Amino acid sequence: MDIWVPASLLGLEVALSSDTVLGYSDYFRTFILEVDACYEGLGDVLSQKHDSGLKAIAYACRYVRPSEEAARSLKLELL
Repeated sequence: MDIWVPASLLGLEVALSSDTVLGYSDYFRTFILEVDACYEGLGDVLSQKHDSGLKAIAYACRYVRPSEEAARSLKLELL
């Protein structure tokens, strides 16, 4: 593994979880869940509308498990 990979991943993690990117949840506002899937992985973003626009609250992703590989992409988005 190259020496820059851990530093790059740490920098990306810090940037994505910073106040300018990630907001706090407000339980009085509607949550918006956006999902995407392909045969290699799944991803989603939980966000809310704020005065400044759409603000991400949380991100999640994972690889598709071997038992899920036969599923069609529409069904993968339901996982």
